[in-house]
Amino acid sequence: MNGEVIEREWIHAMCGASEERLAELVETIHQEMIEPRSEYQILPEATGGYD
Repeated sequence: MNGEVIEREWIHAMCGASEERLAELVETIHQEMIEPRSEYQILPEATGGYD
């Protein structure tokens, strides 16, 4: 926001049901609460990552 770079990173090992549920919760929050916001919509495409 306002030129500030915000990164989100999710590193986990799928070791059981509780980890899967947490990953689902984080994905739901991102899809239903973050992505629909107009502020998120106007962000530039992400760059970088693994080649």
